[in-house]
Amino acid sequence: MVKHQRWCRFLQERFEGVNPDEDDMIFHGVISHVVEFMVDTYGNFLMQKVMEVCREDQWMRILRVLVKDPTNFIRICLDKHGTRAVQKLIGIVHTREQVSLFMMALKTGVLELMLDLNGSHVIRCCMKTFGPQDNKFIYDTATMCCIEIATHQYGCCLLQYCITHSTVIQHEKLVSELVFNGLFLAQNCYGNYVIQYILELKIQAVISTIIPQFRGNYVNLSTQKYSSNVVQKCLKTFGEKDCSSIINELVSFPSFDQLIQDPYTNYVIQTAFIVSRGSLHSLVTKTSHRISQ
Repeated sequence: MVKHQRWCRFLQERFEGVNPDEDDMIFHGVISHVVEFMVDTYGNFLMQKVMEVCREDQWMRILRVLVKDPTNFIRICLDKHGTRAVQKLIGIVHTREQVSLFMMALKTGVLELMLDLNGSHVIRCCMKTFGPQDNKFIYDTATMCCIEIATHQYGCCLLQYCITHSTVIQHEKLVSELVFNGLFLAQNCYGNYVIQYILELKIQAVISTIIPQFRGNYVNLSTQKYSSNVVQKCLKTFGEKDCSSIINELVSFPSFDQLIQDPYTNYVIQTAFIVSRGSLHSLVTKTSHRISQ
């Protein structure tokens, strides 16, 4: 019945205003199939309804069944239907015991979840709902595996969320580790977004770490599809002195005529033209005009 849309809706409606005897009867029919229903197209909606209306003792039974086998629990989190039901679960978990049980099971597959479309939604929901201490292992994993996560299609987005929602200490550790690998990440198809995001924070200590890595590499970075975006971000977020260094490095390149015709560097030069002021602006303008003549 649960795996058919019509009957699933019927059972969900039955949970509204049922008497205790009917409630127990439906619950006993559900509890032995919790894992199966959580990943079912229609069954996951019934589980969400059950979790909304069931008693505390029934709710604890559901939680214990789900976390009994951490491997199965992670599989549910990774499932396109299961992820919805688990996120509903997160919204209901409230006691210290419940949070502890949930997070212990989640901990067994946290990296796998962070690198998955559905799993990353579960991790994001945890960071939004639970406190810093409960989420500590998530931030520890993010810091320890930051390169793998930053260079992943889904991981790079989650990492930015981690940076935003971390404590001051967690933030410093994570950002420091990422910035230490700034030159590599800037050239990666996903990692470049993480570096751009960090640059937008305009933290002077971060900029001071980035500059020595990028210095002498701006021409190479500007000619690449992904890192050219990072160079543009540097021009928009760096101070005047550091912007001058970037621009001087570009315009003093012997083959500047080739650079200005490059499909990626061309955009970098345009950004330099927009952000530069005074004599520096004149230098960009004159050099560009000289080449185009």
